[in-house]
Amino acid sequence: MATGAWNGSPQGSSPAHFDAWCKVELDWITPQTVPTSLIQQSIPQAETNPVAYKLWNNTMDTKEYFLVENRQSAYLLGKGLLIYHVDENQQNNNNQSHYMVALEQADGRLELEHKTNNRGDAGDPYPGNTSNKYFDDLSNPNSRTYSGKHTYIAVKNISNSDSTMTADLSVFPLNINLTSPNNDSMLSTNTPTFAWTSVEGVGTYTLTVGTRTFSVATTTTGTILYRPALPLEENAYYPWSVTAGTKKGTYTSETWYFWINVVNSPPSVPILSFPINGQTISQQTPTFRWQASTDPDPKDEVRYALMYWTGSGTKTSGGTITSNSWTPPQNLSEGSYSWNVVAVDTIGITTWSGTETFTIQMITENGGTITGKDGTTTVIFPEGAVHGIVMFDIFMPDEIDANVQQVIDAAANVSIATNTIRQMQVTSGQIVFAKPVTIYIPYSGTTTTLQAIYALSPYGIWERIENSSINTTTQTISAQVYFFSVFGIGAAADYCPSTNIISSVANWPNPFIGGKESTTIYYILKDNAAISINIYNPIGELVWNTQYPANSNGGRQGVNEITWDGKNGEGERVSQGIYFCVIEANGSRKIRKIGVK
Repeated sequence: MATGAWNGSPQGSSPAHFDAWCKVELDWITPQTVPTSLIQQSIPQAETNPVAYKLWNNTMDTKEYFLVENRQSAYLLGKGLLIYHVDENQQNNNNQSHYMVALEQADGRLELEHKTNNRGDAGDPYPGNTSNKYFDDLSNPNSRTYSGKHTYIAVKNISNSDSTMTADLSVFPLNINLTSPNNDSMLSTNTPTFAWTSVEGVGTYTLTVGTRTFSVATTTTGTILYRPALPLEENAYYPWSVTAGTKKGTYTSETWYFWINVVNSPPSVPILSFPINGQTISQQTPTFRWQASTDPDPKDEVRYALMYWTGSGTKTSGGTITSNSWTPPQNLSEGSYSWNVVAVDTIGITTWSGTETFTIQMITENGGTITGKDGTTTVIFPEGAVHGIVMFDIFMPDEIDANVQQVIDAAANVSIATNTIRQMQVTSGQIVFAKPVTIYIPYSGTTTTLQAIYALSPYGIWERIENSSINTTTQTISAQVYFFSVFGIGAAADYCPSTNIISSVANWPNPFIGGKESTTIYYILKDNAAISINIYNPIGELVWNTQYPANSNGGRQGVNEITWDGKNGEGERVSQGIYFCVIEANGSRKIRKIGVK
């Protein structure tokens, strides 16, 4: 009995399928004949699909051919493509050097023929444990006939073993191998020499360069060299390929590309854009930006290197950069910096930007002034506005997050000048300030239409900041705020004042670990008022509440802050989830979502 009948555990529980040749002999399957070539042909597993491929051409006897199938049985010692060499002129498999049906073992060891104790292993299928993905006239094993004759049959680019595999199946040679000019190369001559490998029996080739064709007659074997007499155009990008026809079919090369660039031009000057020259920022990992360089030479790629340094200190390189921005992987220290950028083309010609300066200053208890990327938007922190260190970003209109932009677009209660919108966002540290912070936003045009700064509320409504002040000399409008938001300049006449005594509700951290951490809830009162704070779970059950009389801590005009430790009224830690903080005073109500983790 065949050994495959004992596959499985226990033995015999999962007999192996017959091989492709046996299935053909039993009329169980009809192999698909490969006509000339099938590129990246899908080959499903033979155990569940009646699929095998037959490869034959007229260099072979009519009874000699190859079969290909994909075997994936669970208990086989190896899985992948099996390639059988069949010669039905033989009566049996008694001749170890010339079987009737032989498995072409991917590892080339011929262990099935010469080692009686080897009944198959993981090296037999393709690609197998030797990662062999090619089977052709020159491979080991090869696709020659038993008499040693070239067949030009090939199974190439074999994928990794899987339930469906892919491979290039061909019964004539698919490729003339191109050697020069290299693919995607840049040439400094407009009369290049083309080189490719010859194919047995071919005496005339057609060289195609762009739209031109050249007939190349040669008796050369090995590498063929040809140099067209006509010069090619400067700064032009060319495809090239070689074909040849014979009785056995058409030999076709890949298409390679090159460009002619006898005189190389340098990249344009990279213009630095952020940080702005002389700007003070509060980010220790600023994203450096510059205007991308262009290069007039076709397909000449531009890369960049960025240098930054403090004082006369050592310049630090940002390495090779492929885009026109770069963020340092570690925090930069506070202080004054210089920086520049060099653009480098493919062959190494460079163009330097100018050198500009910026200062990194963290906002601390001592306060400080930060300017935006436009050089005019300004934020001034007074002493005592924050505790610890605060870092924040100022985003210009074209940098605002898409989700935030949707809220801006939907807020139609006030007409806001689009070019005045600024998103200010704390990235580290305190998010509600102990003292008011002054912001300056520039405007253009007259003040008859632009008169006040508005803040975008969490509910998608523009709320006017009452203390807005216009400076027509500097063309800025300023206001004092206790928190950051999306700000913009609009007309005072468009605004309907709110009667809500509560504004600007926030909490930090959010989310927080209930029972182990506390979150601080901030809110601003327009006047002294008695306050009620209730926290509800997602199904509306009250879990915690507190009250503050008017003019007490929690009920005073201005910024108020209270803490919640993530426990219910009985001191038990609440479950993870979203909770709703409801703040009420004098008939006004504000709701804030708080996450507990």
